[in-house]
Amino acid sequence: MITNFEIPDAQAWYFANFGTSGLETADYYKKDLQTSEQQLESQMIEFSREDGYFSVKKDDVRNIYPSAVTAPEVFLAAWEDIVTYGEDSFETPVGYFFFVDGRFRWDSTIKWVTVDQRSRVLASARRGCGGYR
Repeated sequence: MITNFEIPDAQAWYFANFGTSGLETADYYKKDLQTSEQQLESQMIEFSREDGYFSVKKDDVRNIYPSAVTAPEVFLAAWEDIVTYGEDSFETPVGYFFFVDGRFRWDSTIKWVTVDQRSRVLASARRGCGGYR
């Protein structure tokens, strides 16, 4: 299933959407893809043991990818825990997805840093296409 989220011809796609800086990102994407897919699969298994749901929100590509030369559609997918009344809720970002060739394609070049269960996400880091964030 996770292979369906891969960006087809990543080298050409990143170049077309991010110019020459996209070539470095495409190399990183291809090099790290198998490890990233294994991590995503483990995360999905962990979510299956929790009460919650996925949410998907469309985002402005310029906010996430300032070096984009085109404006591909980008969405943030997140896991939101179901909590009882009075508890603080929080969401765990799964990742950014582009809509490419009629499918959602996962940008595995953005990594989320997990701190602990109460404050799950501290920051994200991105290689290429604008540097670390």
